[in-house]
Amino acid sequence: MQLRVYISDKLITPFKEGEETTYKLGWSGTLARLGIDAATEKTEDRKILETVFDVFNYGARPDGYPENFRTFSVGDVVCLEDRAYKCLAQGWQKLDNFSA
Repeated sequence: MQLRVYISDKLITPFKEGEETTYKLGWSGTLARLGIDAATEKTEDRKILETVFDVFNYGARPDGYPENFRTFSVGDVVCLEDRAYKCLAQGWQKLDNFSA
């Protein structure tokens, strides 16, 4: 499964409705490159998103993730194939028309 991780220009601030946010591609690759096995890939998106959150926050950052980028945080976005999700303070919000 292909995924992309986008980092927002805002750091843990509440997002206001209609607020403009700029995103930079932080990482692109497959779940396998993150050490996520094929069995996990077949689970529901929420479980994959939680695993991706952990990978980008705890331990060594994956190869190709820019050293000057911060850890994954509220407001950042993960795209799983053609589905995009924004990280919230608790959980995830599916985005219907995400473009970076």
